[in-house]
Amino acid sequence: MALKLAHIGPVYLRIYAWLTGLVLGAVDAVAAIYVLAHPQWLGHMVSCLCLSGILAVLVTPRLAVVTGRRPINFMASLFMLVGACIGMVDAQVARLIAFVLMGLGYGMSWANFPFSVHELSLRGHRRLTPQVTAIIGIGAGLGIGLAWIGWLFNGSYSPTFALVVLALLSAGLLLLVATLPESPVWYALKGREEQAFAALKALHGPLEAAVELDWVRMDSQMLAEQQPLRWADLKLPQVRSSLVTAMILLLAQESPGAVALVVLTPLALVSAGSASWAVGVFALGLALISVVAWVIVTHPWGQRYLRVLFGCIVLALTSMTALATLPKLGLDAWGGLLLIILVSASLAVQRWLIYPACHGAIDTRVPPWLVNWQRAQSALANAMARFVVLGVAALAVEFSFQSLLMALFVFYLWVFMLVMVRMPRELRM
Repeated sequence: MALKLAHIGPVYLRIYAWLTGLVLGAVDAVAAIYVLAHPQWLGHMVSCLCLSGILAVLVTPRLAVVTGRRPINFMASLFMLVGACIGMVDAQVARLIAFVLMGLGYGMSWANFPFSVHELSLRGHRRLTPQVTAIIGIGAGLGIGLAWIGWLFNGSYSPTFALVVLALLSAGLLLLVATLPESPVWYALKGREEQAFAALKALHGPLEAAVELDWVRMDSQMLAEQQPLRWADLKLPQVRSSLVTAMILLLAQESPGAVALVVLTPLALVSAGSASWAVGVFALGLALISVVAWVIVTHPWGQRYLRVLFGCIVLALTSMTALATLPKLGLDAWGGLLLIILVSASLAVQRWLIYPACHGAIDTRVPPWLVNWQRAQSALANAMARFVVLGVAALAVEFSFQSLLMALFVFYLWVFMLVMVRMPRELRM
């Protein structure tokens, strides 16, 4: 039974958002330490984690229509908790099963959270989704940092330390989502308005619930009218323009390859013989970048495309610096420090500039009957981009470091040119 949370509903939802971000970040930390301890299994880990995540993103929207948002949140947390516990078994098969479960939980949470928090929040209190992405780095930094502390005592990197972090955070999230009420919009869609009002009242009190109930009815009516994109919709200039812009923004948003940087940087530092403190410094920097990102995304900012453009310029300069200096320095003490600086700069660009500018950039231009389709496709695109980024990184491990840097530099220039071509049109709209 849901707790009576009147008057603390907004705070409770923020805690839900922050804890979700920490859990998702802890999954990245587990992947990073697992790759560090078993680099030969990188491809298997990527396949298990990402393909199960894509499957979960595809299934979740259809499943949520039948079951509601609350069971999906519970299942996602449970999958990640069970995956963390199974991952502590010292066997390769167990670890791969654990990554499948973590991928399912990650995908379900990623696909369901924006809908869930949108339908539970009051109007004007819905800037929670960007905070999840901002806080992911704190969870990752916590897991990697604890594994590094374990290395100081044991002399080896063990995924168990990161798995303990994931298990504790997942258990906390599981308990929290168990106390959340069901989505009022889902109740209203099923014709159960008394339960919709009770869910609103439990979170926000009777006065706010009475005011919000009309908006819930409108949202449920819009949800009943949702449909996927059709060829006829592409005849509308607004839809075509939004689709092209969304594709370019997705490329810009994922171009830093943040998940690959988080997962592979500890391996790069250790494999090249960097100083023992390098992994700890990276974990701390990752957490600090996320703290600043969280502050940034809690406030609206203008000039979206200019921020994306500036971020692309910084990425190109960063990759050019890496291409010119790292092959000459190697990754000893100074080279390792430079690598941490360059990786941190790329992560900061993605978390501080590009992602906050991309999030919600086309929402106001999406027709009402395509809103859910657009949200579902955004989640699917992010899951597939995660697979592509990690997959390319896994392949790049087999090739020379300099070839990878050259490929990144060319890719960043290509994304920069796409943004430059599109920017004048966007600034006129």
